Amino acid sequence: MGIVIGIIAFFVTFPLAAWLLFLVLFRVLLKSKKKSFLLSVDVAAVFFAVSFWIKLSVIWHHQSFLWLLCLYLLLFLATAGLQFVFTDEIKWMKALKMMWRSSFLIFFLLSESMAIIGVFMYTMNQM
Repeated sequence: MGIVIGIIAFFVTFPLAAWLLFLVLFRVLLKSKKKSFLLSVDVAAVFFAVSFWIKLSVIWHHQSFLWLLCLYLLLFLATAGLQFVFTDEIKWMKALKMMWRSSFLIFFLLSESMAIIGVFMYTMNQM
């Protein structure tokens, strides 16, 4: 049990490593580049979101999980709105899938920028 928690903690700390590992794993298992890429993005989105939330709470001492849920809700509404603008109808499952896939990119950028901000703030406090 301790090794599983250690692996999850490593992947939350370094979600890019989780994404790369899942990409290679799914590529070997599925033999399809597109399906393995999309499935690894789906799985890694969780690690990037949790990583962003933890980095946010450590840097600014703000423990609210509500921000993450609000961000997902806004992202879902934006994807549903975009889908309605382009197709004049909303397919809820497709909007959910679009939201989840775009959350990977958004939380990837947010997680990496929080890491850079954290390093910058740490070096400024050490001077």
